[in-house]
Amino acid sequence: MKILEIYPCLQGEGLLTGVPTVLVRTAGCNLDCVWCDTRYSIKPDPKEVTTYSPEELINHIDQEYSEFRYVMITGGEPMIQKDIYDFISLIESKVHVTVETNGTIIPIEQVCFVNLWSVSPKLSSTNIAHLDRDVDYKFWIGLYEKQKNVQMKFVLAGMGDYREMRNVLTGPYGSLLNWGDMPIILQPAALEGKDIGDRMKFVECEMLNDGEHWKKYNVRLMIQQHKIAWESERLR
Repeated sequence: MKILEIYPCLQGEGLLTGVPTVLVRTAGCNLDCVWCDTRYSIKPDPKEVTTYSPEELINHIDQEYSEFRYVMITGGEPMIQKDIYDFISLIESKVHVTVETNGTIIPIEQVCFVNLWSVSPKLSSTNIAHLDRDVDYKFWIGLYEKQKNVQMKFVLAGMGDYREMRNVLTGPYGSLLNWGDMPIILQPAALEGKDIGDRMKFVECEMLNDGEHWKKYNVRLMIQQHKIAWESERLR
């Protein structure tokens, strides 16, 4: 596995916000979002990348971070790593495993070993063609129905993203799907610390105005805590 960095942190997004966690950041991504806050992970400097076997990576985590109960695998896009399934199957008995993914790559193995799939679909503000960022929502909903281990996390980086996300959920296609009680998290992107308050207020007002839309969805507004605390710093 090609790993860019490993460090302890408090999770900054989603249902596990604030939980002490070992973050494992893989190198490389199948997308190239213009506002990505870890652009150094998309096409990283080879000098910054360390190659581990799954066993070596687990040994490193055991030796350096044995006191942690949670591990989050993120990127980049971790699902492009060829040994990702072996790593998950070997570590799942030791810790709680979260995989942060853009959702475009459907897992084919070891889905039962992941405690939480944190699926973050990309919207138009990424400047990526729709077909390249397309997500099979039906698959992820089906996985949640079976295992209750998926959160759907929409990062809203542009004012139009909210309306696009609403259409994903309540439009002609989304309204036919059984979202059930899957957690759906809306996160205004903290692109600049000074404007996050305005972004939060905008989405809050839109959600309240759209109250009728959200009756059958388990939707909530959350902040990107780590971006407020650390802004653009690395190795938090």
